[in-house]
Amino acid sequence: MRLAGTVGLVVVGVLASAGAAKAGPLSASAIASGFGAVVFGNFSSTSDVEGPLVVGGNMSGPSHTFNNNPRSTPPAGFGAVTVYGNASGGTYNVNNGGNVYVGGTNTAHFNFNGGGSYLASVPNTISDFASVGPGPLGLSSVLQAMAATSTIDAHDNNNVQFNATPVDGIAVFDVTAAALQGYAGFKVNLDGASTVVINVDASSTGGVVNLNNHFNNESSGRQNVIWNFYDATSVNFGTQWGGLMLAPDAAVSNSTDIEGVLVAGSFDGRGELHDYAFLGTIPEPKAVPEPATLALLGLGLGTLGVLRRRRAA
Repeated sequence: MRLAGTVGLVVVGVLASAGAAKAGPLSASAIASGFGAVVFGNFSSTSDVEGPLVVGGNMSGPSHTFNNNPRSTPPAGFGAVTVYGNASGGTYNVNNGGNVYVGGTNTAHFNFNGGGSYLASVPNTISDFASVGPGPLGLSSVLQAMAATSTIDAHDNNNVQFNATPVDGIAVFDVTAAALQGYAGFKVNLDGASTVVINVDASSTGGVVNLNNHFNNESSGRQNVIWNFYDATSVNFGTQWGGLMLAPDAAVSNSTDIEGVLVAGSFDGRGELHDYAFLGTIPEPKAVPEPATLALLGLGLGTLGVLRRRRAA
């Protein structure tokens, strides 16, 4: 019994040490409901960012406003702006008491309106956003592998219909970037789907996607749509779009508003980012334990072996 008690304490101690060292990875659902934009590389914009922003690289740009109309609540410990690299430019206004974290050198000027301040730390690193990032376990790759269940009626190019046929609440479309760019106007009909996944294949356009058409779900259903630009290297939104935009390997730009959640490799903005959390159900990628956690767990298991041998002796 004493061995069992000691074993329990060792395992708990090892797991507690792993947890104390660093917060665990964030789920795709937590990210899509808690942040307005996650950019893994550099971020630059001339326009307002309404909701919580995460930048894995450096942030720069002229004067504009952050957190002026936040609709999402980020996970505990995060503020309105999280920059893991350097911050420069401004002056930036941070409204509604929003806080700012800069992990690198900060030469930017932030005006805190409503009681916000600089954070000394945040609970996660940019690697903890991997569930929506590039790579085989990122959400974009997971969605790409899903079989299409739904069809597109394109007989009227000005009013193309994405007709959802959900399976367990999720409807999946496949469309090429060339076809999508050619639709003058289109609408997504949820037809009972809680989540609509639109996988966009950009291989025939060399990875470049230019969207200057009209997405008609401006207020109805857009928060249930995921646009998955899984192989895009460049995505430009020339007109207003809505939904969860996944482009983790792409340089993304816009010249008008994006209404939803943006995940991008890098971002150069000329239009506002409006914060509308994703409301559907996200198929979660399988989590992979971090090397440090695995090492600690191995240490714990090794200790258990020593204890057992001592008891046997």
